[in-house]
Amino acid sequence: MAKNKNEIVVKPKEATYSGHSLLFYPYEAKFIPSSTLQTEAVDIVVSEFPYNEVISILKEKIQFHTSGQGFESVSCPKCGQVMEMDYWSELMSIAYESYFENMEMISLCCGEETAINDLVYNDNSGFSQYFIEVVDAEFEEEKADRLKHRLETKLKTQLQIIWVSI
Repeated sequence: MAKNKNEIVVKPKEATYSGHSLLFYPYEAKFIPSSTLQTEAVDIVVSEFPYNEVISILKEKIQFHTSGQGFESVSCPKCGQVMEMDYWSELMSIAYESYFENMEMISLCCGEETAINDLVYNDNSGFSQYFIEVVDAEFEEEKADRLKHRLETKLKTQLQIIWVSI
């Protein structure tokens, strides 16, 4: 296990890389677990994926996570209307200026207040400072859901899952 201030990496000799990863990240974009909890979370993931590289990353700023494929639409969480991608891009540019510290917005479709992090992304995209990546994980939904539950219990926060394909 290699550790530094913002990253923990476990890379077995057998680990491979295909461009596919399983990403676990908190719903609360600013959630930062203690270094002890990060290490314990990595141990949990390694117990389920002993032959995969596992990386726990804490970024200095909030990051946008997406699957890398199939990103087609974003919908309003208040009324369900699909948002114009030009408007979403503009909102993302504005939010990026504050490194996603301020994600509040007014939805053009219904005039309701919401946040970019609350929008409904068709591919389970989201935002966080902290995440755990399982490199080259096989797509096993039940295993990922079981692991998600174990991590949520340990970290005491709700998590989201993204199957990333680059």
